[in-house]
This record gives sequence, structure tokens and C-alpha cells, in this order.
Amino acid sequence: MRDPLSRLFPNVRREVRVALDWIFTIGGAIAADVHGKNHHHGGSFGSYVESLQIALADGSVREVSPTDDAELFWATVGGLGLTGVIVEATVRLLRVPSAWMLVTTERSKDLDGVLAVSRAMDGASFALRTQRHLLAGEAFANG
Repeated sequence: MRDPLSRLFPNVRREVRVALDWIFTIGGAIAADVHGKNHHHGGSFGSYVESLQIALADGSVREVSPTDDAELFWATVGGLGLTGVIVEATVRLLRVPSAWMLVTTERSKDLDGVLAVSRAMDGASFALRTQRHLLAGEAFANG
């Protein structure tokens, strides 16, 4: 899928370039069981997969889900393609109110401060923590 954000939010103009090429497949995301910045609350990509059709090495195609043939399903989610080729997937999406985010920045002098901020934000459904390490000066990191 090329540029999935444009497909999800077609009316939003994006000026920010990302480090990724934004070309991926849903099957690849399932096979790698990718995750975002909220995986500690929301789970990884596999948590949102309702069912899969997998082409097996013998040429057969099987439909699996967390409840039907669960062993093959969970071996495929995060299995890096070793169980077969994902030919179809049903994925549950979360509704988001907007493509925009409210951003709050917390700065810390040291690692203890970063950890305190992280603990305070632990209930947030989405949190991005970054650290900028400096070789000199008082500021150590921000989170």
C-alpha cells in the first residue's frame, strides 16, 4: 500500500516527510507483527487482525482466526512468512477523530526526570518518548 496515511486522511495536507518510504503490505505488517508507539496499551498489529486466509506450501488455502485454527493463526502473526503467504486479511481499524494531535512537551534534566515523566504518562493511550543526549551542557534528555 503506497502512502497509507493519505488513504486514511485524504483531505489533510502533510508537509512532514517521514524517514520511511511508506510502502508496505498488510500481509507484511501481520507477518512482522509490527507495533506503534502505543503497543503497551493497544497491542501490536496482530491484536487487530480478525481473520486471515493463508496459502500453504501444499497449495491449499486455509482461513484462520484467533478462535478458528488459533495455533496456525498465532504462528502466522509475527511468523515472518514461515507458515505461508497471507492472501487476505480482515483487520479491525480504530476510528480517530482527526489527523491532528495535541502535543505536550516535557523536558527533563536527567534520566531520573525522564523516567518520572514516563511513569506519569503511563496511562496515556499514546505517548512518544524521545531522548536527546548531549555531550556537554546541563540538559541530558527530554521525554
